[in-house]
Amino acid sequence: PDNFYSSIWQILNKCPGGLRFGNQVLPQFPTVKLHESHELSFYHLVEHNFYQYQDACQRHLIIRILTILAIVLKRNPEIQYKAELHIENIMNSAVDLYGRDLAHGVACDFHDEPHHTGKSKDGKEGFYRLSRRASDSYIGRAIVNILLGGEIDHEDSNCKIQ
Repeated sequence: PDNFYSSIWQILNKCPGGLRFGNQVLPQFPTVKLHESHELSFYHLVEHNFYQYQDACQRHLIIRILTILAIVLKRNPEIQYKAELHIENIMNSAVDLYGRDLAHGVACDFHDEPHHTGKSKDGKEGFYRLSRRASDSYIGRAIVNILLGGEIDHEDSNCKIQ
């Protein structure tokens, strides 16, 4: 995405605890002191955290999470997340929100071909097959839930992530 690395740099400025990608941490300090958002060395530092994700769908999902997280933090400058922000927790929370909606019969917007292949719509496999709009909605809800420390009930809200 456009401005991806500068977005991650901005996220780091809002998260003193840094970003955790699986078993690796991208710390706020010294990262933001030693690197600028446009430096190639910063790009490499960020990319190094993606190597542990062998599945292309999972890597894509991590990038979408970071992109949406940057948008949420940019539009809400008052938010700061003091603790270490676990990116996989956001991913798991989004998948859980999807699973709950699926269990309650809430319609999901799939990228299915006209003839359903019989693949399960449960869990991560089903989540990966959602349209971008639907998956972004679950990711946005998961981010807000984690950043604000509480669950937002989708039935009581008409708000949508832009």
